[in-house]
Amino acid sequence: MDPLVSTLVVILLALLGARLSFSTERVPEVTRLLFRTGTHFLFIGLALGPLALDLLTPESLDRLAPLFGIGLGWVGLIFGLQLERETLSRFPLPFHGLALGQAGVTFVIFVAGGGLIAALTGSFEPVSVVLLIAAGATAAVSAPAGIAMISTNFLVRGQVRRLLFFTASVDGLVGLVVLQALYGALHGGWLSDAAGAGAATVAADASGTVGQLSVLWFLAGPALGLVCGV
Repeated sequence: MDPLVSTLVVILLALLGARLSFSTERVPEVTRLLFRTGTHFLFIGLALGPLALDLLTPESLDRLAPLFGIGLGWVGLIFGLQLERETLSRFPLPFHGLALGQAGVTFVIFVAGGGLIAALTGSFEPVSVVLLIAAGATAAVSAPAGIAMISTNFLVRGQVRRLLFFTASVDGLVGLVVLQALYGALHGGWLSDAAGAGAATVAADASGTVGQLSVLWFLAGPALGLVCGV
């Protein structure tokens, strides 16, 4: 598909999906939880992919990389705006540990379960590992919109509601760190080297060029974000 058409399709579906996610009038009550948590976007991606309509081919996705980069940067901007120093200082350190700890546990359980399934099905390959880690980083992050909807529907009030929103504002750090580490590893040549020589060989070469490039790319992202934030 032409990159321009692919871009227009993605933007149109994103707008329609967001409309369904935050509309309170036209969404049936039975499916409201599905739309408010953004689960419908998974089915949209499945429909656009090679298993269904095949509208977004690998070539068109490569050409859409700048758009995806802007989108991810925008997500980072929105997340950074939530990290107000005065607000975070109101919560004791155990609360910070709880927020980050539950995200870390979720990530480990997700990756371990997915890795077990991949091993049993014989699809445990470098690309599968990359996708699994990225999906685990996403699963570890709480959605503030989902928490807002659940707390409203189930009348969650007081300190519990504040703790849930605090957790949703902080636990994104786990996902960001994992994705940035994966980003650095990919730019350091981990995926191509793992495909050719095996993951064990690449791990043993962590002190070499691959490891140095991974660290460089891992630090470049937060440094750029810090400069832009200042």
